[in-house]
This record gives sequence, C-alpha cells and structure tokens, in this order.
Amino acid sequence: MENILTNYKCHVKCVDDTNPISPLQRPRGMSGTAVCYKHEISNSVIEKPDGSMRNIVIKVNIKPKSLLVIGVYMPCRGGADADNEYREIVDEISELVLKYKSLCDIVIAGDMPNSRDKIFLDFIKEHYLYTPSGLGHENTYFHPSGTSSTQTDYIMESTPGLINNYNLGSSVSSFKHISA
Repeated sequence: MENILTNYKCHVKCVDDTNPISPLQRPRGMSGTAVCYKHEISNSVIEKPDGSMRNIVIKVNIKPKSLLVIGVYMPCRGGADADNEYREIVDEISELVLKYKSLCDIVIAGDMPNSRDKIFLDFIKEHYLYTPSGLGHENTYFHPSGTSSTQTDYIMESTPGLINNYNLGSSVSSFKHISA
C-alpha cells in the first residue's frame, strides 16, 4: 500500500497472512484491514500488539487524550461457525474498548457487515459508541450483478465529535472505502 500511498505509513493485516496454504494454491492479501496515517505524525503513533489478524490497533499520542484507532475486518461469509467467529471478533474488540477506554478516545472503523445486526447493535449499545455526525446509512457494498447493496463499512467513535471530516471514496471493485 505504501507504494501507492507514498506520503503515508500503512499497517496492514490480512486474514490469510498466517494461513499455511501455499501461495500457489490460494492468493494472499485478501480479506483484511489497513490503517494508514501521514508520515509527519509517525513519531506520535504506536502500533499496539493487541488483536488478531482481523484487526489493527494503533495509538496516537495526542493531547489532551490519546486516540486509539481500531481497524476491523469482520467475518462476512456464512457457514457453520460464522456466528461464532463473528462473536469472537466482537468480543475481541470489546476487550480492547474496555482495556483502553479510560486512557484513550477510541475510533473503530472497517468492514463490519451488518448481516448479524443484533450482535453488532448490542456491541454498539454496550460500549456507548456513536456514528460521526453526518455519516448515516451509506451503501458501501454493491453486488457485482447490481441486484443489491448494503452498508458494510462503519466508523464509530467513543466520544461524539471526534470525527468531523470523512470521505466516502469511490468504488473499489464492489466496495467503497471510508476515510476519516
């Protein structure tokens, strides 16, 4: 990514990074998340070791309160363990919020398919998370056939007003990206 975003430092994790399947059998770098920030703030940013291959956690040391950014890629495919895997990642993010909420303002952003609305909404309510002002329901996934669309990308903040500027980018394959 840094070859394309030359003025940015990028932290990238893909779900298949640690998969032992040979790259010849399966393409790498699919299904993941990235957190990118401008080089000029690099000395204020610390990548935290928390989380799994489905999330990236960085802490930005700013005043009056540090900012924790959690980039997330939630499971989206159905299957026998789909709900359990989804719950595991929600639990992981919940642990991060509980661990850091007294120390940092928190922004959580990424691909969080709302096909499991109840689990997702319970998580938002439990941690008193907010959607940035003006960022309502925006479809960010468009089925290649053109038959359906839904919102899969979300930004949530622990304190209203943390995010006051965002960009809903143009479509990348079947998805749009959101940056703040």
